[in-house]
Amino acid sequence: MKIIKLKELLSYLKTLWGLLGAAAVLFPGASALLKIPVATEESRIAALYPIIGTTISAFGILLLITYRERLLDLKFARKLGIVSMAVALSCFFAFLSVRVVYLDVETHRLVSSDLEKNIEVWVSKNKGLLLEEHRELGGQTSERDRRTLYQSLRGDPLDILALLMFTGTFASLGFAFTALGIHNYEVSRKAT
Repeated sequence: MKIIKLKELLSYLKTLWGLLGAAAVLFPGASALLKIPVATEESRIAALYPIIGTTISAFGILLLITYRERLLDLKFARKLGIVSMAVALSCFFAFLSVRVVYLDVETHRLVSSDLEKNIEVWVSKNKGLLLEEHRELGGQTSERDRRTLYQSLRGDPLDILALLMFTGTFASLGFAFTALGIHNYEVSRKAT
């Protein structure tokens, strides 16, 4: 019985839809092996992109397998495929937007200046890192001469949003391809 199920799985994976679904699940993990820069250079969570992307995509497909009987209905399979593809494209362009507009930047700006306490607060963004500095004014005219009182270096919270969008892209792609693939496979299997 287990050998028959394994043969069914392998014959499904040989189809175009099976290959596309497998590629959507495996790409996030393969991106780490191929050293494709998915996360920003200084991302504190760069190692999570391939792990979470592949794991969530695989669980999404496992969930979809429970709908094998409903996927015999072409309308349901197409609707699921189209909605999943729309979600994948939306997530992909949201990922690119967050990455390009908010994470792949280098800025240095004055956030606040309290003349009574003689302190300035500066925030710098550098490719996924946030540096917050509290500096003493002390009457110095040069920014470099001011004494740093407090410094905090941490990852950019928008990197988590980028991770969510990256994961959503490949989970939805896998869902779309597999929904249509299961439909085609089950219909052709029942026909024979």
